[in-house]
Amino acid sequence: MSKTGLLLGSAILLGVVGAVFFLAIISKGRSGHHGEEAATSGTGDTGTPEHLRPLMAEPGERPPFERLAPLQEADRSSLLRLYSETSDLSERRALVWALGHVGGKGVADVFIGALTAEFKDKALSQTEEDVLCDMIFALGRVAERDDGAYAFLKQGADPAFWKGKQLWRSPRGDYRDNLLVSYSIQAVAISGRPDAMSFLESLKARGRGYLHAFAGDITQGAFYLHLREKGGTDLLMRYMLAHNDKSLFEEWIQTAKGARWLEWANEKMRGPVPGSPEQGHPSTPVPE
Repeated sequence: MSKTGLLLGSAILLGVVGAVFFLAIISKGRSGHHGEEAATSGTGDTGTPEHLRPLMAEPGERPPFERLAPLQEADRSSLLRLYSETSDLSERRALVWALGHVGGKGVADVFIGALTAEFKDKALSQTEEDVLCDMIFALGRVAERDDGAYAFLKQGADPAFWKGKQLWRSPRGDYRDNLLVSYSIQAVAISGRPDAMSFLESLKARGRGYLHAFAGDITQGAFYLHLREKGGTDLLMRYMLAHNDKSLFEEWIQTAKGARWLEWANEKMRGPVPGSPEQGHPSTPVPE
């Protein structure tokens, strides 16, 4: 099996869409054309500004970048209102990405509250949990200019951080906390902060168990920073919101830097889980 296959194989954890590495950027939404009709579920049509109706055409899906690009900071209050009026968490997904895009006052507080307290002890579906995971990615955008959001994401890269939070009951069981760490690592890179790469590099010093679980996410973060350097935030967001487009990653691993990251990740993720006799752990890559 190719080295790419090893790392991609490690991303298919418990069938989770959006878990680590490649699946973290594959949208669960449908591919192809998105209709422009106004949404009639979740928020409904009433009170939605005309220019936001395309965004709300499919509120439970990751929106195409073209629906985010026109949004401005002036839309924040309307987006926050729509978010608060949408009682169904699974229907907040488009709004989460929109709020991440505009960022600004109040957005980080709403997201962090949802991730750490709002759903305490509530049993969530996998779809609902996927929205909360997307919220961590969206926090990466907010963290471009919000120090509190950035600090939260760096803390979230440590599994111990999540154990002390008032979290929901996950359909993925004990894997929930690892999933949150995976998203947090990648979101640090999404922020594009000047020290984001040095933070990723610092994670390489963590123990074998940590690297076995999260080396793919650290490498994914390096790739996201490459995209930002190559084409700015727009290119990164277009890639993340695209439907299963791996072309830019394939291009990156052909470069000397990308190849080194891929080799390092495969080395750290290969084999059984450190400290465990299990050979079939979901995060274990298939040997070459």
